[in-house]
Amino acid sequence: MEKLIVRNLILFLFLNVTVSCCWAEDYNPTEIGLKIGFNISNLYTTDSSTSDIGMGINAGGFIKMPISRVLAIQPELCLTVKGSTVRFNSADLDGTARFELTYLELPVLLVLKSTEHLNFQVGPYLSYLMNANIRNVSNIHLFDYEQNLNLYKFRRFDTGLIIGAALVVHSVTVSVRYSYGFIKVGKEQIISGNSYTIPNTNNGVLSVHMSIPIYSKEFSRNINQKY
Repeated sequence: MEKLIVRNLILFLFLNVTVSCCWAEDYNPTEIGLKIGFNISNLYTTDSSTSDIGMGINAGGFIKMPISRVLAIQPELCLTVKGSTVRFNSADLDGTARFELTYLELPVLLVLKSTEHLNFQVGPYLSYLMNANIRNVSNIHLFDYEQNLNLYKFRRFDTGLIIGAALVVHSVTVSVRYSYGFIKVGKEQIISGNSYTIPNTNNGVLSVHMSIPIYSKEFSRNINQKY
């Protein structure tokens, strides 16, 4: 099921980018730029008593391709760090662990221009887990998270949905987004004869970032006309 979701999403992303490239020339210039920001995420699960928010960075690049005067397709590629500190209190899991999960993420967003300075964004994402950093925080009695969890105990692919809004001032865009993953973060494990998924939850992330275009065809044409 997970492989089918990922395969269909890859096909959807490819078709969107292909169609966008064909239509982009008729409207505003295509932009290429960079983005950087931070994430606020949480991994609260039914196996935990508390889950503190985790902070991480997100950084990468984007291509904004207009398909009309008010609509654009914006594929992005970025590194994004998700996770949080979770206190477990089930029969076989005891203690507190910090999860820091680094993904390579590909969102493809539909950007709706509301005014000259405001737009709204929605679209799917596909991400690949590149690194999992787990640390014991306290109270390790029954289960040692550092020793028993590694990169291969987590699902490597995640897909989900992003919604957000952005403010544009002098070509600088400040965005606020929320993303929710459709796939559980952890894989199922057998501990003391019982089945557990650690962590038994989906990625939920609030992100804030700033993006700046570094190239547009309009800018390039103006330079060429000058010289």
